[in-house]
Amino acid sequence: MTGPSASHLAQRDERTRVILLVGQSISLGIFASLLLITANSLFLSTFGSAALPYAYLAVAALGSVTFYALATIQRSWPPPRLALLIDLSLVAAALAGWLALVAGLIWASFLLVVAIPLVIQAGFVVLGGQVGRLFDVRQIKRLFPRVVFGFATGFMLGGLLSGPLLGWLGRTENLLLPTAAAGVLMTGFLLATTRRYSNDLAPIARPRRQQKAKSLPKLLTRRYALLIFSYQMLAALTSQLLNFILLDRSGARFATSEALARFFGTYNLVLNLTDMLFLALLAGWILSRFGLGLGFLINPASGSALLVVMLAAGALLGPASLAFFVLIALTQLLNIVLTDGAMRTSLNAAYQALPADERTAVQTGVEGIGLPLAIGFAGLLLLIFRALNVADILTVTVVTMAFALLWTGGGWLVYRGYAHELLQTLRRRALGSEPLTLDDRSSLDVALSLLDSPEPAKVRLGLDALENAHYPELGSRIAPLVSHSNPHVQIDALERVAQLRIGEARAAVIATAQAGADDSVRAAALRAWCALDGTGAISAVLPALSTPNATVRAGAVQGLLIYCGGAGRAAARPALENMVASLIPVERATAATALAGVPEAQSSGPLSKLLQDPDPKVRQAALHAAGGLRSPAIIDLLTDGLADRRTRSAATTALAASGIATLPRIELSLADANEWADGTSERLVRVAAQIDSPAVTELLSKHLEHQHPPVRTQVLEALRSRGYHAAGQEAAAVNTALHNEAQHGQALLQIRTSLGSAIEVAALQSTIADELGAIRHRMMLLLSLLYDRQGMQRAEDLIGSGQGATRSLALEGLEVMLSGEHRALLFPLIIQDGELAEIEPLSLVDPLQALIQSPAVAFPPAWTQACALYAAGRLRLAALRPYLEAAAANPDSDVRATANWATRLATDIAN
Repeated sequence: MTGPSASHLAQRDERTRVILLVGQSISLGIFASLLLITANSLFLSTFGSAALPYAYLAVAALGSVTFYALATIQRSWPPPRLALLIDLSLVAAALAGWLALVAGLIWASFLLVVAIPLVIQAGFVVLGGQVGRLFDVRQIKRLFPRVVFGFATGFMLGGLLSGPLLGWLGRTENLLLPTAAAGVLMTGFLLATTRRYSNDLAPIARPRRQQKAKSLPKLLTRRYALLIFSYQMLAALTSQLLNFILLDRSGARFATSEALARFFGTYNLVLNLTDMLFLALLAGWILSRFGLGLGFLINPASGSALLVVMLAAGALLGPASLAFFVLIALTQLLNIVLTDGAMRTSLNAAYQALPADERTAVQTGVEGIGLPLAIGFAGLLLLIFRALNVADILTVTVVTMAFALLWTGGGWLVYRGYAHELLQTLRRRALGSEPLTLDDRSSLDVALSLLDSPEPAKVRLGLDALENAHYPELGSRIAPLVSHSNPHVQIDALERVAQLRIGEARAAVIATAQAGADDSVRAAALRAWCALDGTGAISAVLPALSTPNATVRAGAVQGLLIYCGGAGRAAARPALENMVASLIPVERATAATALAGVPEAQSSGPLSKLLQDPDPKVRQAALHAAGGLRSPAIIDLLTDGLADRRTRSAATTALAASGIATLPRIELSLADANEWADGTSERLVRVAAQIDSPAVTELLSKHLEHQHPPVRTQVLEALRSRGYHAAGQEAAAVNTALHNEAQHGQALLQIRTSLGSAIEVAALQSTIADELGAIRHRMMLLLSLLYDRQGMQRAEDLIGSGQGATRSLALEGLEVMLSGEHRALLFPLIIQDGELAEIEPLSLVDPLQALIQSPAVAFPPAWTQACALYAAGRLRLAALRPYLEAAAANPDSDVRATANWATRLATDIAN
């Protein structure tokens, strides 16, 4: 009943968070757009483009100081206060700029131009800080694009509003008033966010680092990180020079600040519309169709091409021509659109290829340091040109084209670096936990290149990737590997030939089977030969049955049994029987290996003998071969393998491979008290957890309240690991189990308090504490079947950490997540205040009696009962003598022995 309501509330809360953040981002976009239009218009009409280099240098200097100061303040201020400081500073800067310009202080326009990139960066510091606190990682990936889209929307709105506002306000500098108003609106949304989500945005104590983090300079000097840094620097430098050319030509073409303001308003509107359309319609398709290589190269390559056309237009028609102006406007528009739609996505993927603990630091270094440095370098470069008297706009265009070409080369290097990092990603089968695909040429080329590696692991990795991707030319790629110089590669290739029936490899298979240098390779080749030719291979393979080499003989036996029908089985049977009956354990183990994959009708008889072999290595080989067999007799023998630690792992794997055929045996075990005691039931439940069938869940869900606590715990862990979520009558059963566990826990808590802290009961108190921990664990497992599984598991882990702040955070999470009924059941077992008091021995009779009288296999466990008997003996409580004598008949040996000892002590006191 509480599930749907809680889900609805969570969705509504998520929408509220997004709305508040989008409100801030739209306001930031309007603020930045109006500031850009105002500052550029006034700056160009007052100082002209000649002063832009100084502005760029100021951005580098002021940006470094500003963000260093913000980083310093951030260590001591709570995030909401820092965010409010930034927002109010933006409002104050806009109003101060307006007052200065109205007062005739024309230099204020210089400061406004410097502020533009810093405003955008600072605004995203505020937004990013809130997003990281208000959403988890999955939500960020899903919802943060909406926040960024809000900024683009606000920027476009600013461009739309600039024209009407300018007509109404009359003077360009008066646009700073609505700019400040947008800042006030942004501050209002911020205050609403911080007030509503003050707990989420409050500072969280950080745990101590286990090892010293790498310094930022060290991270950025790593080759791949340095490539990304250089690529981003070249991108920012080229973009800044393009912006300079656009501003220079705009200043020359429009004489007044009002005309400039109208132009930039229209230009920004067109730019943002184009950007949004490209993001919505083309960006994803382009990257999916052509891969990240194009994402890295399309922006610099297209920019370089347009710059060549610009130079031609400038040389033929002059830089003052309309054609040159249109080309620079188009080039910068395309640069910004491709930056948002292709380059940012590609770079984001590039960052994800870095180790997880380095991504954030490298990205912060590149964007927080690289971009201001690039802007400053552009300014310094322009000043050098001026000092050398080569600062005409065509010279700047030539230099910009040179940097664009370097940027293109940098894109190619980053792409190759990405391919190298992709090798590490292929080993993990995931990039940022996403499934591996070979949808683009770059990934396919990497996978194909692995086949040429001398390292077997890399070749296997490439083959797995190609096979999983259903590569159409896989056969022609595998065939040459049959003759590879490394036997491990040969065996892997031959197994794939047999499995996939790759006819192109037949000649190489036959040659290897007849003259292979390695015994294991020859055995694999014989199996592959049988797989390719079927009964046609029998006569050629028969001589291998007489070879003295057991490995080669086993390969021939296995191939004939699996692939060559009745005639092949008849031919292989005598050799197999001789190997099974051999006095040499290695021969018998090889026979077991040969039976892997053989149909059950032919393999169950020999395997039954080998599974009972006195040698554990033979049994282990037989267990590996028996996985997937389903006869009850074989299942019983596989279960026997669980008792020996030397064969337990192989037995577990084999039983899991047998699937639902093991369920009847598991059900019998869950009803057998002897198998509860020796651990067989727990091991079989762990096997059940690995079987992919609804029947497993149906079976385990019947044992939520299994009589034996360790088995009960294992059942609940298996259900949680399978993602079982109870509903309807199943939820009612879980709720009943919860109440029973809570009742047991409450009884133990009362006994624990009643026992006090006497030294005689110390062992019992420790045992009770362990049992309470087991009960809490089972209750958390049961709750995970009703609520969010991962959330409950994370809460349990945090509570178990024992750290005050972390534990409090987990309790807060449970407070929100659980219903009132379930909080009342769980919290008393989690929150235990106060120290144990000294209790008079005579007052311990009742709590000890309660523990001693309980059945051994129900509540409490036998060990707790034994500890209670031990405490009674230490305290020599004669009043408990009848209960001690009754416990002496308990079936559990520990309880029985302790009861006899305690009875003697109580009798001595009575006498």
